[in-house]
Amino acid sequence: MKKLLIATALITGLTAGGDIAPTEPILEVHVQEETTGNFYVGLGAVYIYKNETTDKSRAFGGTGLLGYQINEYVGFEYRGTLSDGSFGKNGIYAKFSVPVYRTSTPVYLYALGGYSRTHFKDTNSRDAGEIGLGLEVKSVARDVDVFIDGLYSLRTDRIIPLVGVRYNF
Repeated sequence: MKKLLIATALITGLTAGGDIAPTEPILEVHVQEETTGNFYVGLGAVYIYKNETTDKSRAFGGTGLLGYQINEYVGFEYRGTLSDGSFGKNGIYAKFSVPVYRTSTPVYLYALGGYSRTHFKDTNSRDAGEIGLGLEVKSVARDVDVFIDGLYSLRTDRIIPLVGVRYNF
């Protein structure tokens, strides 16, 4: 009995006033900060062709774009295109993106839909709805994306391909 009392006293003395509670491990969460904003500007090269019964002309041109990305999936763009003086186009588009491949340089497939005014030097301006598809590789360099797309004009029945880069700020 003496040994039992001594053991109880030792255990009580060792834990006197102490609260032994299990501890939970501390988990560290790393949040990747978004370095870019929602606005972007871009430049691209286009191939333009006009194919009517009497006139077959082709030209290379440049496109400037200004855009706002509302979220990962929806954005808006304004595009202005000029060539050697024979062609000009302005348009505004809604952009709908879907991630295809997610890594440090994610790839997005996107669809464009909008309205443009196309002007050829030898004809009048034509207003038309346009639809298009594109592929975009994000974060190729810091705040820089590359893209390729094609817009199909519902009125002039032509596809205008565009290859370019954009800077996000």
